[in-house]
Amino acid sequence: MGKVVKVEAEVKGLADSEGLELEFWVEDGVGMYNELQRIAIDQLDAGQEARYATELTPTKRGYFTMHAYLCDGWRRIGHKTDNLWVEE
Repeated sequence: MGKVVKVEAEVKGLADSEGLELEFWVEDGVGMYNELQRIAIDQLDAGQEARYATELTPTKRGYFTMHAYLCDGWRRIGHKTDNLWVEE
């Protein structure tokens, strides 16, 4: 608890694209979702890889699930999760 945790997502372009957005969210053990950050991805060429990160500082003990959503306008086109157990 109280330590900074870096949350990362790597995005790989499957086709040339513009206007994508990456959303980082965290879910605590009781089902509460909080948005960590939204990152605009201006342009991503086919085959290009880019890494994006944000930070989380847990203030309570428990199980957390980090979510990374890749969006094209209003459509979600990708979703990955990772889990974290936080102790005192």
